[in-house]
Amino acid sequence: MSIGISAVIHVASDVSLDPDPNKVIPSAVDGTLNALKTANDEPTVKRFVITSSSLAASLPNLSTEVIVTKDSWNEQAIRAARADPPYLPERSEAVYAASKALAEKAAWNFYHDDPSNRSDLIVNTVLPCANFGKILDVDKQGYPSTAGVVERLWTGKNVEHIASIPPHYAIDVQDCARLHVAAAIHPGVVGERIFAYGQRFNYDVILDIFRKRNPGRDFISNFQSEWDLAVIEPQARAEQLLRDLGRQGFTPLEESVRLNIEALS
Repeated sequence: MSIGISAVIHVASDVSLDPDPNKVIPSAVDGTLNALKTANDEPTVKRFVITSSSLAASLPNLSTEVIVTKDSWNEQAIRAARADPPYLPERSEAVYAASKALAEKAAWNFYHDDPSNRSDLIVNTVLPCANFGKILDVDKQGYPSTAGVVERLWTGKNVEHIASIPPHYAIDVQDCARLHVAAAIHPGVVGERIFAYGQRFNYDVILDIFRKRNPGRDFISNFQSEWDLAVIEPQARAEQLLRDLGRQGFTPLEESVRLNIEALS
């Protein structure tokens, strides 16, 4: 690690969606701890930020209201990931969620309990939900990750690949980046989990935004009207951090969707 670095943001993760927990979880935990311990060994590093996931806290819940707090962990996914084989493809989401939860837990255990942890090293985590918004370089990266959800709804192609993804929360990708910056430099953010949840969304809402902004274009029919009923208690804290950075709060979902497909429209 280069001398003079004062903050490290660890974004790497196994996104293979391999359903075998023995292949995914150990590498996720070890990768996070190795990066954290390396930062801990460099005296100039004062902040270590981990990109966790909203799935580390909970899965979308469509049937009953659940309260997600700063202490919530996705124990349901951890149990499902650790269940006996066979490791079928439908287990991939649980394995990914468990890998994020267990990697984040391991980091907090090191931060709070490991005697080798430097007292002047601050650890924060960011738990992003679906990221929509402006693509950095469409020509070179296309529509990666959750940005591809919006692109598929726009084109109506390969929608079957996303139809099984439940409604959840979304955040503008630049707001998500700003919250990582807050975790790295904000003097009031010390040992926090930042819940990067902007607004609830489902596919029908996105399709309705398309129609509102493009009244002369035909889109596929609405097909998902359910909502994630989770209530995110720490959401207000994340929005306040955006205000501390000079924003008015979360970027509205409609603006994020507009930016997501501006190269297509």
